Amino acid sequence: MNEVELKLSVSSENLAKALARADCADFSVEDEKTKKLVSIYFDTPDKRLKKASTTLRIRNTGSGLVQTLKVGTGLTRGLSNTREFEVPTENTEPDLALIEDESVRASVAELLNGSEIVARFETRIDRVARDFVRGPATEIEVAFDNGKAVAKSIEQEICEIELELKSGPVEELYILAGQILGDIPFNFSKQSKAEIGHALADCLEADEELSWSIEATTAGKIALGQSETAEDALVSILSSCLTQIAGNRASLIQHANNDRIEFTHQMRVGLRRFRSALKVYESLIGSTALSEMGREAQRLATYLGNLRDLDVMATDIIGPLDDLRPEGIEFTDLLKALDSARDAVREDVIKQLETERANHLILQLARFIQTREWRQSLNTEILEALDMPAREFANYAIQKRWKACAKRAKHLEKLTIEERHDLRKALKKLRYCIEFFKSLYDKEQTAVFIKSLKQLQDVFGYLNDVAMTDRLVAMDLPAAETKHPLLPAIGFVAGWHKARADHAWEDAQDRWKELKETPRFWRD
Repeated sequence: MNEVELKLSVSSENLAKALARADCADFSVEDEKTKKLVSIYFDTPDKRLKKASTTLRIRNTGSGLVQTLKVGTGLTRGLSNTREFEVPTENTEPDLALIEDESVRASVAELLNGSEIVARFETRIDRVARDFVRGPATEIEVAFDNGKAVAKSIEQEICEIELELKSGPVEELYILAGQILGDIPFNFSKQSKAEIGHALADCLEADEELSWSIEATTAGKIALGQSETAEDALVSILSSCLTQIAGNRASLIQHANNDRIEFTHQMRVGLRRFRSALKVYESLIGSTALSEMGREAQRLATYLGNLRDLDVMATDIIGPLDDLRPEGIEFTDLLKALDSARDAVREDVIKQLETERANHLILQLARFIQTREWRQSLNTEILEALDMPAREFANYAIQKRWKACAKRAKHLEKLTIEERHDLRKALKKLRYCIEFFKSLYDKEQTAVFIKSLKQLQDVFGYLNDVAMTDRLVAMDLPAAETKHPLLPAIGFVAGWHKARADHAWEDAQDRWKELKETPRFWRD
């Protein structure tokens, strides 16, 4: 049978909070069971099952042993869709003869090809399972799992909420998840229990130390095929944005007291990429729900932008001048004051990320991507347009963004500060648009244009950072704690960068001319 599950990672503390919420607005609980599950996972010494995205385990449920074979194991935005073959057994070792589906049994036997099957790792889980129902059609089993994966001497904690769709449409998984979580922060599980266990066993066999260090979630590569449609491209683009937003949101919350500025930057980029994607596709999918998501993304991006500005001020504007400051100018108090301001802003950011609104944005976007829910309000003409080749739509979308940049740069040398800022934003939207679709074009030609565009963006980015130095004077920074006042340090920083900005502006004009002369790869 097919098994559709939504897996959400939470902290052990938040798992307990979610478990304590027995009632959901639109669902009722029909049954609850508490189990201790010990599962042993098997594979060949050369890991043939793992390589074929196949899982074989024997689970002790407390009331008996169950053999389970899963084919197609893997997670996409926390959602798994596998074929599961489960049967009671009296054996502690797998028995392929128990697989009732003859074709599946034959394919597994061919895959194993007589190779020995050995135990690789096990999982030990305390599970509370509840059956949620809504109306006559929807039934979802929710498992609140707290435990660990173990491979001999090493182990890894597992805390997650699994929602398994027994019957009903898949969007019900996201609706129920939102009602169970409320304002409890989460992330989409990136690895199944089997994948976590395999990682442990792999490290043990290689005699390596397991590292679960958390890295910022970047945009990643969007790989589009020439046969894909404009709508297929939209799904891939939004999926990339969602992964970047959700992953960095979870990391920011987990490291709330840590100065990991890359999480702030990458989440902000994810939100801006999402809004840019909606702008690119607005002529095809004018969904009210997507527009509301875009506004919520903008609201969160504003909070993150305030924190990012302070990060940039400390690390990119003030920090590099430490070796250049004249005698009598000290940065110590200024940096302390900025750190204090950053702590306050970071606290505001975390409060916004730990809200039901933030959860709703992430879950609703995931639901829209999975179900392509925007199709519900579109007429036949627009649906046909979504079926155009992705390359054809990309040509139109990139050209539109290019025209917007060219219009704003028409009298570049005469632009006001505000007009420069508008051009900078237009260039950023062009860059995002190109990166959405670049896999559809010649790699070398695209790289040449992106390099030229990035060089121009870097200059505009620096000019924007310099403009922020004016905020230092107006900011309500804490008073200096020592004899070194803040104003001389602020004056030196602002003056140094503004003098350099004049040369940077000349460079921007030259870079724009170079970009205009760079071949436009999207013109067929």
